[in-house]
Amino acid sequence: MIFTPFKINHLTINNRIIRAATYEGCADANQVPLLSMIGFYEELAKNEVGLIITGFNATSQAGRAIQPRQASIQTTEQVKMWKKVTDRVHLYESKIFMQISHAGRQTLKKVTNRRIVAPSRIASPLFRQTPTILNKTEIKNIITEYATAALNAKMAGFDGVQIHSAHGYLIHQFLSPHTNQRTDQYGGSYGNRLRFLKEILVEIKKQCGLTFPTIIKLSLGDDFGYTVNDTREYLCLLNECSEVDAIELSYGTMDRPFNIIRGNAPLDLYYRFSPFFKAYPGFLKQLIFLLVSKKLKRNLMPFNLNYNWESAKEIQTHSTKPLFLTGGIRKVADIRSILEKGFTAVTLSRPFIREPELMLKFRYHLADESQCINCNLCTIHCDSPKQTHCYLLS
Repeated sequence: MIFTPFKINHLTINNRIIRAATYEGCADANQVPLLSMIGFYEELAKNEVGLIITGFNATSQAGRAIQPRQASIQTTEQVKMWKKVTDRVHLYESKIFMQISHAGRQTLKKVTNRRIVAPSRIASPLFRQTPTILNKTEIKNIITEYATAALNAKMAGFDGVQIHSAHGYLIHQFLSPHTNQRTDQYGGSYGNRLRFLKEILVEIKKQCGLTFPTIIKLSLGDDFGYTVNDTREYLCLLNECSEVDAIELSYGTMDRPFNIIRGNAPLDLYYRFSPFFKAYPGFLKQLIFLLVSKKLKRNLMPFNLNYNWESAKEIQTHSTKPLFLTGGIRKVADIRSILEKGFTAVTLSRPFIREPELMLKFRYHLADESQCINCNLCTIHCDSPKQTHCYLLS
């Protein structure tokens, strides 16, 4: 079953293990992909990954994240370089989607040189900057930016887009009752909190066409009051949304990033690379890190294989859309079980950082599980200027 094709909208995907969106660290200071981005994705495509989803591409300068070498899809030069990436991937008959997003309150003004914005005036406990509340005109402008980004991705040769609606970024901020305390048509009820995402989806299909595949990524819950019951309600409402072609299920927000990925938490490297500590002088920097790390350790969730599966099983029957599951999936036997339980596909990130050739190993029975040990060195180094790779192999 792993190697049987399936469809997203009209598009045929050759197998059911997807490379989940993963930060690459392969862009320059202007967010233009470097030539190294071509090799980064060629390595996955030539090893028969059926569908590759890129890392988070910002829909605007205001919406970019804090990673120093994040790519984007706003300018002609960015589109031109991404076209070289998609052309190379398509040589191997793999498909590639671009993940697009706006960080909302999960970024820093010193990075964006723009106001920090969000649905409500609630600061992130990690980013610690009180955002400006988006007015309706600004919301409409951001919706247009999403659609423009999707159209740019289509022009760059991408087979589809993923709308990042998880991990605490702007759309997640609208979906969560904790971060959305609006009293207008974008807040309050589930339908109102979902409105921002639905309007983005409608505008993307209007710009790109109904057959342009559009998938979304949702968190099953987070550490701040957004629960699996909320996701259930959204899945039910999205059943009526023809603009959604598939849904990936994940967990968490960047306010507690280790609970998204789980496993080892190398806090010494977090201290070294994180921009949150760089602004402080030496002694104060160390003191703040000690306080933050103590809190982080107290709130860490353990790594278990397939750690999102139990929550996903609770609500999967409420969705009529193809569902993809991510989170701690490492073994062929578990992948088969997840697919047999009705999920359309699984998505993996760290295993493909460790072994870009993992699909071939699984296909030809050279391995029955990933060698990734969840050390998370690759994840911590996302805040460094380095290209993403497995540090245990370097």
